[in-house]
Order: sequence, then C-alpha cells, then structure tokens
Amino acid sequence: MIFKNIDFHNVDELVKTENGYLMQRVNSDVLKHLFPAVQERIAYFGTGVELRFVIGSGEVEIDLFIDDNFSDGIVTARPTTVRVFYGDWQSGYKTPDFHLHPGLNTLKLSIPDESELLTKLDGAFDSRVVRIILPQNINEFVDARGDIRLPDKSMYPEKTLLFYGSSITNGADATSVPSTFAFRTAKNSELIISTSVFREMQALKRKWLNISAPAKIGIMLVLNLAQMFTNILMKNLMNMSRILQI
Repeated sequence: MIFKNIDFHNVDELVKTENGYLMQRVNSDVLKHLFPAVQERIAYFGTGVELRFVIGSGEVEIDLFIDDNFSDGIVTARPTTVRVFYGDWQSGYKTPDFHLHPGLNTLKLSIPDESELLTKLDGAFDSRVVRIILPQNINEFVDARGDIRLPDKSMYPEKTLLFYGSSITNGADATSVPSTFAFRTAKNSELIISTSVFREMQALKRKWLNISAPAKIGIMLVLNLAQMFTNILMKNLMNMSRILQI
C-alpha cells in the first residue's frame, strides 16, 4: 500500500475515519467473510505493519492517532512503543523509541548522524530506509510532512517470508514487535552471522586439539603472565586515582 510517498508494509487498505486512516491488513473482500472479532479489531492491529520511506533532507513528521474507545482496551493491554529502524539497525539514543498515548502523536525523525557508517554495514535492507515499526495495538495514520521519498525496490530484501499462525505469531505477550517470533526469524542475517561465528569457534577448537602438549603449556604460560600484568596495571591505576582524589 503506497500513500503520501510511504510504503505501508503489510497494509492492504487505508480506511478513512474522523481521526485519520485505519491500517487494514486484510483485503475487504476477504474480511467480510471472516468472524466478527477480525472484522471489528484484529484486521487493524499493528503487528507486522511498518511505515517505510527515505528521508531526503531535514526533519520529517509522522502523525499517528490512537482512539482508546475503538481499541476496546487493547491500547492499555499491549505495549504501545514505536520502534524506529534504519534498514536493519535499530535507532540509537538520539532517536529514542516513541511511546504512543491515546489521541494524536507526532513522531519527529531525521537522517541519523551515523548514516555514513550504517551504509558500510551489510544488511538485508538499505540503511537509508526508515522503518517505523508499529506496536500491536490499533493505530491510525493521520499525516506525514517533510522531504519524504518512496524507497526503491532494490533497497529491500530480495525475499519475503510469510507467516501463518495464531496469537504467538501475531506477537502476543511479546515485549515489543522486534522481539516477536516472526520478526526475529525473518531477520535471517543474524542467524547467518551466528552460524558463521560458531563455525569459526569450532575450527579454532580443532586447531587447539592438534597443538602439541609443550606448545599448549607455553601458550597458557604466556596468557597467565599477560593476565597478571593486566591485574598489576589496573591495581596501580586505581591507586593513582585514589591519590589524585586526595
């Protein structure tokens, strides 16, 4: 779903309300055949919904609205924290998480100071893609302001992973959406890195087993001496610190 130069990931339709637009995850033709709870609430949950765009310059503002009455208590029963990612990387302390409250909420974002560094890191997403990851409650999109551009398809992962399930897959009881089973599984780049590190450790272990006993004794002796030297150095530094304080 494309609207106002924003890619509404996992949204099939935007439904106009007096406050803004409900982000409907299910096609209307399909929705009318589903049971009432889906039609009334579940189809509008924020689980899996992301607002994706590129910031051209300056600061941009995104307005979201939470109608506490429409949410039917969901707003207080689930975490209402918006997570911001730049590509695969969660924003740092200069772009804190946004905690939504009933009513109008304005998210202010800009290109991070670390943007040049992020472009050098490998990831499934281009780090210039801003990903506003919505919480599980019902959120309404209101408006967007600033130099916002639609990402190119080349800035996205080549493959999409589709999950089918119930409450667990939908993120029930998760502390945040990036902590859900589906989100962590889809972020397969971390699994590849973990597997690679594990294999390297296994290779080092095999090399250690092939070293002769005298060589192992020598290596352990050097490591112990290095540890002793480090402990003495730290102790002297702490003593110097106490003297300076006096």
